[in-house]
Amino acid sequence: MSNIDEIKNLIHSLTPEILESRGVLKKAKKGYVCPLCGNGEGRDGTGIEMRDVNGTFLGKCFKCNAGFDNFKLLGLHYQLDPRNDADFIELCKRTCSDFGIVADFGDKYFDDRRKFERVMKKFA
Repeated sequence: MSNIDEIKNLIHSLTPEILESRGVLKKAKKGYVCPLCGNGEGRDGTGIEMRDVNGTFLGKCFKCNAGFDNFKLLGLHYQLDPRNDADFIELCKRTCSDFGIVADFGDKYFDDRRKFERVMKKFA
């Protein structure tokens, strides 16, 4: 797999169960434990609820009101900010590596920020 758009779609489509099996999410009584506020570990166990929205899994914490997609969850797990260019590529690389996805990121294209931005605009 070499198209960054394909990689983004694949990461978006990872189910909560797959993320849980890799330690990214922790199961609560109802949903999953919020990685920001810890909601879901108490008596009521409400946590965050993950929903499939057109093939993209999105979540919301009912205590701290934080919204999540797979990139934000994986960013918290890897301690990376997916809004940062370098962190985004690192997050994609680590996710592909951890989940057994064979991907060619063509590192030569990401040597400087301008080249990176041009490549990302093609696939946005």
